[in-house]
Amino acid sequence: RKQDLLTKEYENNLRLNIPNEEKEKIEKKYVSEFKKLDQYSNPRNFASGSLKLLDSSKVASRKLSCVLYAAFSDKLPHDNHIANLKESMNWGLKIPKHIKLAYDIEDVIAFTSFASSLRDSLPFEIDGVVVKVNNLNDQDLLGNTSKVPRWAISYKFKPSQVSTILENIKYQVGRTGAVTPVACLKPIRLAGSVIRRATLHNEDFIKNLNLKIGDSVFIEKGGDVIPKVISVDINKRHELCSDILFIKTCPFCNSKLERPNGEVNYYCLNHDFCFPQQISRIEHFISRDAMNIHTLGVKTIHLLVKENIIKNIADLYDLDVADLQPLRGFGLESNSIKKAENIIQSIQLSKQVPFEKVLYGLGIRYVGKIASKKIATYSGSIFNLMNFSRDDLLSIDEVGGKIADSLLLYFNSVKNKNLIYRLIDYGLNFKTEKIHNQSNKLLDLVFVVSGTFTVSRETLKSTIELHAGKSTSSLSKRTDYLISGENPGVKKIEKATSLNISIITELEFKEMIK
Repeated sequence: RKQDLLTKEYENNLRLNIPNEEKEKIEKKYVSEFKKLDQYSNPRNFASGSLKLLDSSKVASRKLSCVLYAAFSDKLPHDNHIANLKESMNWGLKIPKHIKLAYDIEDVIAFTSFASSLRDSLPFEIDGVVVKVNNLNDQDLLGNTSKVPRWAISYKFKPSQVSTILENIKYQVGRTGAVTPVACLKPIRLAGSVIRRATLHNEDFIKNLNLKIGDSVFIEKGGDVIPKVISVDINKRHELCSDILFIKTCPFCNSKLERPNGEVNYYCLNHDFCFPQQISRIEHFISRDAMNIHTLGVKTIHLLVKENIIKNIADLYDLDVADLQPLRGFGLESNSIKKAENIIQSIQLSKQVPFEKVLYGLGIRYVGKIASKKIATYSGSIFNLMNFSRDDLLSIDEVGGKIADSLLLYFNSVKNKNLIYRLIDYGLNFKTEKIHNQSNKLLDLVFVVSGTFTVSRETLKSTIELHAGKSTSSLSKRTDYLISGENPGVKKIEKATSLNISIITELEFKEMIK
């Protein structure tokens, strides 16, 4: 095969006595040429790449098809998952041929073994089996977390592994200043792609693997997606293998690294002037889940920071077309004035983004999308939030000690407050729109929900908020009621009793809002 010949040529070139810079060029050329020979390396890349094509005729020529694994609608014909899935075949949709209703755990285990044996013969790739609760009412009762349903769990097959050489280690710095070691591997093909890099997480991970530069290592793709180093082949270790000494200073700004007590990561604390941190914070701010400034690309951000045109997220709102024109790829010569105008327009439109997304865009440590939404709804405005005590923060659903402490630390910084005041002056949205309540019967009352109910807990929490109440995840002296369903948390019952908090049933709660 051409790929094999290309790999052999690449390995011969690496044996030559040439500078590392030349070796890096050879490696890049090898990966590029390999991709050309294997254009459609895996179904995921093939499908996503096809759907991004602007020419619909090209998309049609690739004859994409899909196999569906669930049917969702408010008006499904049956009250169980399998029946609805089979019904969808009558609507012209494809479903898996191999699907089974299991009556006990032995049935489940037997099916996973059966599916594993079929894996290589199926017309599409799979990485495991999903076990689901069949009854839709039971699914509703179990509900969902912020990311996954509680009524389904996946059983993953053991991923494929290959062996390659750890040639070097490089270090990345994220938006919080966390320093992550990255393995530079001798390129190798695994599960449809050529792997050159894999995360090594932190110093402790490297020590636990007893890893050395030059080692032969086993790698696999976590979830068949993310490459990771699994172990070291000690039998292949040789005298030229060298110890790994974790860096003590930032590889970009040379600041001394710090490792906080109880944490596994080292951090660069030079947040304002460390280039990758500046870049990452701006990238996070403009992302789809935050301000959604989709016309501004990563390369343009790099140029803007490198040329000292912007230093932080607030500087974006000072930009105009004239600032972009001197940059490579903009201006009259490149005929890209429209591109610059689109970026400025997108930045201005981002001022309409709701408070919860602006809060998430600030990039406060541990404050994710779900927590941002809960915090924004509960606080009502950034001014209220900045004045919250730790107890106030802990009263918010989804907020625990780590998030509360992170918020307090962020708002105690004069620099961060000044950044927020600038964003307010530019017209960004730092208030939550009022929700029209059904009533004020639960005004200023704070509830905690524990156990299972006739409706999902999310529905119950929404009902509390619709009647002007507040729903939180942890009990405190500010809590007025604990709504207890079937199998409530024992510790919550004990704590509610010790704090003299009223414990009520679902029926008693419904009486309150009649």
